[in-house]
Amino acid sequence: MSLDFGLIFLHGFTGNLCEYWPYVNGLKKVIWCVSIAIPGKELGGVKQWNIHSLSSVKFANYVVWLANHLGLKKIILWGHSFGSMISCIISVLHPLRILGLF
Repeated sequence: MSLDFGLIFLHGFTGNLCEYWPYVNGLKKVIWCVSIAIPGKELGGVKQWNIHSLSSVKFANYVVWLANHLGLKKIILWGHSFGSMISCIISVLHPLRILGLF
């Protein structure tokens, strides 16, 4: 699957990906979107990452890897708190991939 663009939501450090579900559900009819959990903040108690050993740049690169895996050519990032910092890092490391920051 290859999409022209998609919207990626990144929550704050004390939050979780559920915070953006109302937005994802409302917007999914007009734009492809996904809410990504910060490593160590996954739902269901499944901890696949050690959040203390993961740098902000590594997480930013993971988000870009995921966008590539999903076939997104360009991305719009919507971040809150820690998620906005990750969005800014992504925009510096991969400026040609970014359509917008919120």
